[in-house]
Amino acid sequence: MLKTSGSSKTVCFGGNEWRVLEIKTDMMLVVSEKILSTRAYNTVDEAITWERSEMRRYLNGEFYNTFSTDDKNRIIDTKIINSDNPKYNTAGGNDTIDKIFLLSLDEAERYFADNSARTTLTNEGDESHWWLRSPGCEPTTAAYVEYDGVISYGYGHWSGVSSVGGVRPAMWLKL
Repeated sequence: MLKTSGSSKTVCFGGNEWRVLEIKTDMMLVVSEKILSTRAYNTVDEAITWERSEMRRYLNGEFYNTFSTDDKNRIIDTKIINSDNPKYNTAGGNDTIDKIFLLSLDEAERYFADNSARTTLTNEGDESHWWLRSPGCEPTTAAYVEYDGVISYGYGHWSGVSSVGGVRPAMWLKL
Protein backbone atom coordinates (compact mmCIF):
# COMPACT_ATOMS: atom_id res chain seq x y z
CA MET A 1 0.00 0.00 0.00
CA LEU A 2 1.34 3.43 -0.99
CA LYS A 3 1.69 6.06 1.74
CA THR A 4 2.09 9.74 0.93
CA SER A 5 4.07 12.16 3.07
CA GLY A 6 4.50 15.64 1.63
CA SER A 7 5.57 15.22 -1.97
CA SER A 8 7.04 11.72 -1.55
CA LYS A 9 5.33 8.34 -1.62
CA THR A 10 6.55 5.28 0.24
CA VAL A 11 5.71 1.60 0.27
CA CYS A 12 6.54 -1.17 2.75
CA PHE A 13 8.26 -4.11 1.06
CA GLY A 14 10.34 -6.91 2.52
CA GLY A 15 10.18 -5.41 6.00
CA ASN A 16 11.60 -2.01 4.99
CA GLU A 17 10.15 1.29 3.86
CA TRP A 18 10.92 2.27 0.26
CA ARG A 19 10.58 5.66 -1.44
CA VAL A 20 8.69 5.43 -4.72
CA LEU A 21 10.68 7.24 -7.40
CA GLU A 22 8.65 6.40 -10.51
CA ILE A 23 5.47 4.52 -11.35
CA LYS A 24 4.78 2.99 -14.76
CA THR A 25 1.69 1.05 -15.84
CA ASP A 26 2.64 -2.23 -14.16
CA MET A 27 5.77 -1.47 -12.13
CA MET A 28 7.43 1.05 -9.83
CA LEU A 29 11.01 2.08 -9.09
CA VAL A 30 11.84 2.24 -5.38
CA VAL A 31 14.88 3.09 -3.27
CA SER A 32 15.21 2.36 0.43
CA GLU A 33 13.97 5.26 2.52
CA LYS A 34 16.90 4.81 4.91
CA ILE A 35 20.42 3.51 4.61
CA LEU A 36 19.97 -0.20 5.27
CA SER A 37 23.61 -1.05 5.94
CA THR A 38 27.12 0.29 5.60
CA ARG A 39 29.80 -1.48 3.61
CA ALA A 40 32.59 -1.00 1.10
CA TYR A 41 31.74 -0.69 -2.59
CA ASN A 42 34.61 -3.12 -3.16
CA THR A 43 36.85 -4.54 -0.45
CA VAL A 44 40.01 -4.18 -2.56
CA ASP A 45 41.02 -0.63 -3.45
CA GLU A 46 41.41 -1.21 -7.19
CA ALA A 47 40.04 0.03 -10.50
CA ILE A 48 36.46 -1.29 -10.53
CA THR A 49 33.15 -0.78 -12.29
CA TRP A 50 29.63 -1.58 -11.09
CA GLU A 51 29.68 -4.77 -13.19
CA ARG A 52 32.61 -6.28 -11.24
CA SER A 53 32.00 -4.71 -7.82
CA GLU A 54 31.48 -6.63 -4.63
CA MET A 55 28.55 -4.29 -3.89
CA ARG A 56 26.71 -5.60 -6.96
CA ARG A 57 27.37 -9.21 -5.96
CA TYR A 58 26.16 -8.50 -2.42
CA LEU A 59 22.94 -6.77 -3.50
CA ASN A 60 22.01 -9.44 -6.07
CA GLY A 61 23.10 -12.32 -3.83
CA GLU A 62 23.07 -12.06 -0.04
CA PHE A 63 20.75 -9.04 0.14
CA TYR A 64 18.33 -10.37 -2.51
CA ASN A 65 18.14 -13.68 -0.62
CA THR A 66 16.77 -11.91 2.48
CA PHE A 67 13.43 -11.50 0.64
CA SER A 68 10.63 -14.06 0.77
CA THR A 69 9.78 -16.08 -2.34
CA ASP A 70 6.68 -13.93 -2.92
CA ASP A 71 8.72 -10.74 -2.65
CA LYS A 72 11.42 -12.12 -4.96
CA ASN A 73 8.71 -12.79 -7.55
CA ARG A 74 7.86 -9.06 -7.55
CA ILE A 75 11.46 -7.89 -8.16
CA ILE A 76 12.07 -7.29 -11.87
CA ASP A 77 15.28 -8.04 -13.77
CA THR A 78 16.36 -4.61 -15.00
CA LYS A 79 18.82 -3.50 -17.66
CA ILE A 80 21.17 -1.14 -15.87
CA ILE A 81 22.90 1.52 -17.95
CA ASN A 82 26.35 2.19 -16.52
CA SER A 83 27.25 5.56 -17.98
CA ASP A 84 30.63 7.22 -17.73
CA ASN A 85 31.08 9.92 -15.08
CA PRO A 86 29.92 13.08 -16.91
CA LYS A 87 32.31 15.37 -15.04
CA TYR A 88 35.53 13.31 -15.18
CA ASN A 89 34.77 10.91 -18.10
CA THR A 90 35.68 7.92 -15.91
CA ALA A 91 34.47 4.76 -17.64
CA GLY A 92 31.22 3.35 -16.29
CA GLY A 93 31.83 -0.11 -17.69
CA ASN A 94 29.44 -2.53 -19.33
CA ASP A 95 25.69 -2.36 -18.87
CA THR A 96 24.30 -5.11 -16.62
CA ILE A 97 21.09 -6.95 -15.82
CA ASP A 98 20.32 -6.71 -12.11
CA LYS A 99 17.45 -7.30 -9.75
CA ILE A 100 18.79 -4.83 -7.16
CA PHE A 101 21.14 -1.94 -7.82
CA LEU A 102 22.34 1.43 -6.60
CA LEU A 103 21.16 4.64 -8.22
CA SER A 104 23.43 6.36 -10.74
CA LEU A 105 24.55 9.99 -10.67
CA ASP A 106 21.86 10.83 -13.20
CA GLU A 107 19.13 9.04 -11.22
CA ALA A 108 20.16 10.69 -7.93
CA GLU A 109 19.76 14.07 -9.63
CA ARG A 110 16.58 13.22 -11.55
CA TYR A 111 14.52 11.54 -8.82
CA PHE A 112 15.24 13.88 -5.91
CA ALA A 113 14.10 17.51 -6.02
CA ASP A 114 17.09 18.91 -4.13
CA ASN A 115 19.83 18.13 -1.63
CA SER A 116 17.45 17.95 1.34
CA ALA A 117 15.38 15.30 -0.46
CA ARG A 118 18.52 13.14 -0.79
CA THR A 119 19.42 13.28 2.91
CA THR A 120 18.64 10.19 4.91
CA LEU A 121 19.63 8.36 8.05
CA THR A 122 20.75 4.86 8.86
CA ASN A 123 18.29 2.57 10.65
CA GLU A 124 20.16 3.54 13.83
CA GLY A 125 19.37 7.24 13.25
CA ASP A 126 22.89 8.30 12.23
CA GLU A 127 23.72 10.59 9.32
CA SER A 128 25.80 8.96 6.59
CA HIS A 129 27.00 9.22 3.04
CA TRP A 130 25.50 6.73 0.58
CA TRP A 131 26.96 5.06 -2.49
CA LEU A 132 25.93 5.52 -6.11
CA ARG A 133 26.89 2.93 -8.75
CA SER A 134 28.53 5.52 -11.04
CA PRO A 135 32.32 5.79 -11.15
CA GLY A 136 34.02 8.66 -9.38
CA CYS A 137 36.85 10.85 -10.64
CA GLU A 138 39.17 7.86 -11.06
CA PRO A 139 38.59 4.12 -11.66
CA THR A 140 39.38 3.45 -7.96
CA THR A 141 36.58 5.73 -6.75
CA ALA A 142 32.79 5.70 -6.84
CA ALA A 143 30.33 8.59 -6.76
CA TYR A 144 28.20 9.07 -3.66
CA VAL A 145 25.74 11.37 -1.90
CA GLU A 146 27.12 13.34 1.05
CA TYR A 147 25.34 13.25 4.42
CA ASP A 148 23.82 16.69 3.55
CA GLY A 149 22.43 15.45 0.22
CA VAL A 150 25.08 16.99 -2.04
CA ILE A 151 26.07 14.67 -4.87
CA SER A 152 29.82 14.00 -5.02
CA TYR A 153 31.06 13.14 -8.47
CA GLY A 154 34.10 11.53 -6.98
CA TYR A 155 36.50 13.89 -5.27
CA GLY A 156 36.53 14.01 -1.53
CA HIS A 157 37.71 12.13 1.52
CA TRP A 158 35.30 9.26 1.19
CA SER A 159 35.03 8.09 -2.42
CA GLY A 160 37.66 5.31 -2.50
CA VAL A 161 35.91 2.04 -3.31
CA SER A 162 37.26 0.28 -0.21
CA SER A 163 35.81 2.98 2.09
CA VAL A 164 32.72 2.07 4.10
CA GLY A 165 29.56 3.92 3.10
CA GLY A 166 25.80 3.73 3.24
CA VAL A 167 23.78 1.33 1.09
CA ARG A 168 20.40 2.46 -0.30
CA PRO A 169 19.31 -0.35 -2.63
CA ALA A 170 16.97 0.36 -5.54
CA MET A 171 14.80 -1.96 -7.62
CA TRP A 172 11.84 -2.12 -9.98
CA LEU A 173 8.82 -3.93 -8.49
CA LYS A 174 5.78 -5.41 -10.18
CA LEU A 175 2.59 -3.68 -9.07
